[in-house]
Amino acid sequence: MWRQFATCLSIAASSLLCTGCWDSTEIDRLSIVTMTGVDLAEDGQSVLGSVQIARASELGTTGGGSPSTSTGSAKAYLVESAEGPTEIEVISKIRASLPRKLFMGHRRVIVIGEEYARRGVGQLMDEVVRNPQSRLRTYVVVAFHEQAQKMLQVPSDLNRLPSDAIVEMEQSGSVLAVDARRFAKQLTSHSDPYTMGIRIFTNEMSEASPEALTLENIAVFRRDKLVDWLQGPAAKGFLWVSKDLREDSETVILPDDTGKVSVRLGSVRTSHHVVVIHGQPELYINLHTIFDINQNASRLNLLRPSNMSMVRQALQAKIQSEITAAMQQLQRDQSDPLGVGNELFKYYPALWRRLEPRWRDMYANMPVHYNIDVNVRNAGLMSSL
Repeated sequence: MWRQFATCLSIAASSLLCTGCWDSTEIDRLSIVTMTGVDLAEDGQSVLGSVQIARASELGTTGGGSPSTSTGSAKAYLVESAEGPTEIEVISKIRASLPRKLFMGHRRVIVIGEEYARRGVGQLMDEVVRNPQSRLRTYVVVAFHEQAQKMLQVPSDLNRLPSDAIVEMEQSGSVLAVDARRFAKQLTSHSDPYTMGIRIFTNEMSEASPEALTLENIAVFRRDKLVDWLQGPAAKGFLWVSKDLREDSETVILPDDTGKVSVRLGSVRTSHHVVVIHGQPELYINLHTIFDINQNASRLNLLRPSNMSMVRQALQAKIQSEITAAMQQLQRDQSDPLGVGNELFKYYPALWRRLEPRWRDMYANMPVHYNIDVNVRNAGLMSSL
């Protein structure tokens, strides 16, 4: 009996130590932030911060399993903004204006306004890294010729939350997927950061949402300041050498007015390394790709090796032209997003210490060599009609 009493007493004493989730907060008491934006205020000095907050009550389902809020409805989220001298002060003001606790743990996207990015993003990234609620897997994008605040207000046709649409585009394999961890690592190294630009375009085919968001153009930085945009062929060229491209389709115009051929990217391997010749660094870029024929809109029979060779040469010329355009612009801007300086620091530390004071000028005139290898397969059984 005494043994049973001692057992019960120990169980009762142990239960006093089981406090449960003492700091838990019910979801209906939280303001769940899914996306944030940061801009320069009108005075050019203060920070204009915006948060996109999900309406949790609107994101559930009805009894039949259908969404209670239609896709793309602005009722699924709201946007709150405030101004302050620092990013932390802005968040504090927004938090004070809301009846619920602001929760940043589910933030998926950070949008940086172009003017703010040109002034410098060092303070913003310092806050992101130090914030215990901030996830370093949050994607970072820069608003193309626009304020971040406006980007947070554009709904999506296919997603209830615009942040979810941006994340899906980032994960598509056809654009750069740069999160806060990667951006901060670039910022604190001997290279320069880069990320995708986000742009508003007019969607004339949609009556419900006349405006939509797209990830287009590449923002390149020099240290923590935005210096330029890679657009068109230059942006595509940087994608080729960034090791981010996994999905792509190309159409090439063949010589002598023979027509066009469309191909789909099968695989791509890219590398770049620095070779020091007579004390001067030179950059070598290697690219090996495999394409599959998607459509033959030419008069050529692609079962003939000579015709396939023509397609391969056209693709090779196009890719090399795009990469060359990207490198020429980066060298002109003296921006080093490929990490050439990092490689010199790692493998040639003595040379780097000598070159570092004038590295930017030397980088702008550094020779670049290209080795582009293109293979095309799956010509199919159909010849030209």
